[in-house]
Amino acid sequence: MGRCGPVFLAFLLSCFGINIFIKERSGCEPLISSLIFLTSIMVVLWQLRLYPASFRKLSIHFLYVVEFFFSAFLMEHLMVHFWTPLEERMTEFLPKISDFEDEILKQGGWACGGLFTFLRWDETLVGASYLLSLFFLFGALHGIRALDFRLNILLGNYSEYDNKNSRTSLACNCPLGSEYPTINNFIEGET
Repeated sequence: MGRCGPVFLAFLLSCFGINIFIKERSGCEPLISSLIFLTSIMVVLWQLRLYPASFRKLSIHFLYVVEFFFSAFLMEHLMVHFWTPLEERMTEFLPKISDFEDEILKQGGWACGGLFTFLRWDETLVGASYLLSLFFLFGALHGIRALDFRLNILLGNYSEYDNKNSRTSLACNCPLGSEYPTINNFIEGET
């Protein structure tokens, strides 16, 4: 597991826009969706050992410095070269769906105000950005095993987990075990 201090310090520097490796950070505003995505990066980096095993024999201060620089490097590059272009492409694509729908309806001779005009609204674009960042956050939390989204858990198949695991399932928000109600119980009419 990563150390708390270096990863959190790199997270704070990225939150405040202080860059070490990338001097120009175009288009990356400190929106809450960007901070949510940055939090998902921090959660994953917190679970990783960011230095080789051969470094473990060195002093703890050197390990902190190495882990801080690796964390800062990964956070900056993922924010600038992955998140920002992805968010920009998504916010450009949604209004194009509405334009395409209007064009198809006009070719068919229908005079409709547009069924998908809500895709042009700024609120929709901001909401889509939040949903995308929450998708990455929940994916990161599932990846580090803080949340469990596997389908067999959600459908109530606990056979391999019966009281051996203390993780919490999203399906029933309770410790895993067969004595708790599941989705299958409700489908079959059992309570």
